[in-house]
Amino acid sequence: MRSGQKRMEKGQEEMKGLIDEVKSEVQRKTDEVEGKVQMKIEDVKSEVKGKFEEVEHKAQGKFEEVEHNVQGKISDIERRLSELEDRPFSFSASPEFMHSRQTIKSLTFDGQTS
Repeated sequence: MRSGQKRMEKGQEEMKGLIDEVKSEVQRKTDEVEGKVQMKIEDVKSEVKGKFEEVEHKAQGKFEEVEHNVQGKISDIERRLSELEDRPFSFSASPEFMHSRQTIKSLTFDGQTS
C-alpha cells in the first residue's frame, strides 16, 4: 500500500510540474501577445498623429490662402474708397439722370391759370 501511495504522490508531483510548465507557457504567450498588441497600438497612434498633422498643415495652408485673398480684397476696397474720397464732386450731370420738374402754375378763382 505504501508503494501505491508513493506512486500516487509521484504522479501528483509530475502533474503539478506539468501544470506549472503549462502556466509558464501560457504566461509567456500572453506576454508575447501583449507586446505585439502594444506595438500595433503604438503604430496606430503614430499613424493617426501623422495624419492629424497632415490635415492640420493642409488646413493652415487653406486658412493662409483665404486670409491672403481677403486681405487683397480689403486692400482693393480701401484703395477704391480712397480714390472716391480724393475725387472732386465737380462732375457734370448726365441728362438721362436729371429729373425734370414741371412748372406749377397757380389757379385763379375762375379756373384760369395765371
